[in-house]
Amino acid sequence: MTDDTRLEEPLSEPADDSGFEPMGLSPKRPLEEEIIARASANHEPLPMLDVICARIAAGLSPMLKSQNGFLSETEAEAPHYDAWGRALGTLHRDSCAVIGQSSWGGPVLFALDPRLLHAVLSVMLGGAAGRDAPPQRAPTAIEKAFASRLLAQVAREAEHHFSRITEVSFRLEPIESPVQIASLLAAGAQVAVFEMRVTLGGVTGLMSMLLPLDTLEPARAHLGKMFLGERLGGDASWRDHFAGQIGTATLQVEAELHRLPLPLAEVLAWKPGVTIDLGITLGAEATLRCSDRAILHGVTGRRKNGRVAVKITREAGEPLPPGDDDDLLGD
Repeated sequence: MTDDTRLEEPLSEPADDSGFEPMGLSPKRPLEEEIIARASANHEPLPMLDVICARIAAGLSPMLKSQNGFLSETEAEAPHYDAWGRALGTLHRDSCAVIGQSSWGGPVLFALDPRLLHAVLSVMLGGAAGRDAPPQRAPTAIEKAFASRLLAQVAREAEHHFSRITEVSFRLEPIESPVQIASLLAAGAQVAVFEMRVTLGGVTGLMSMLLPLDTLEPARAHLGKMFLGERLGGDASWRDHFAGQIGTATLQVEAELHRLPLPLAEVLAWKPGVTIDLGITLGAEATLRCSDRAILHGVTGRRKNGRVAVKITREAGEPLPPGDDDDLLGD
């Protein structure tokens, strides 16, 4: 196929001498085309979708670090709305795209452009992200396998953030090209286009999500709500890490057997040799404290080996149970 023939394809083509189109989000359209496109979209605003997409972008770099071990930076803008055919036209023809069949009942598209794919491939194989333009060809089976793995991670990250307001799951299909996916929806079907610019080792590539509005219809009631500052996100990988570390942490716990209020004059009169009656008897309630905060209550007693022990009876803040005559004389 000659270059002249390839330029007739509906998807975008390289525009520079290196054989790869300049990096950036969807190209800005003339004002007249933008007005027409927005008027034809005719959709209700989805404020929560903007918030969720922002959370996905914020969690992408930590997720890539925790699951793949490489550092990256992610930059994104709020989703914009476009027709399916025109949105696919902004993707490079050699992008790796995968359809995620959602539990909402419709498809969602995840796409990875060749520049980012080859940077990720180089790093995952132990090399450095090359700055040269990727080859102008369809991705190989190995490249598709790496792209499938990466896009599956992105899909799980999207599931996590969407599930904060409405449960959803994505079942990913085999990797295809944007040309093969074009017939999935009508060219004029309206989609929300979310694009993330990911920088890895000095190489910047584009990762895209195309969310058809028909697919989002079951969640529209949730996505159409105004964002009032609720906590929606967080770094799940770090949260899981901390949860695992907390279980192995050590704490200093103090057993407070008794508190005795005394007049200051009596305390000032204490001298070596004075005996102080603390008024503690076996079976008296003791308090276990951590960082000077009461956490548990129990009764004191003595084990058969002569050591003083505390038997836990209730948590701090719970009312005192009715008469408890259990002793502590067990081994």
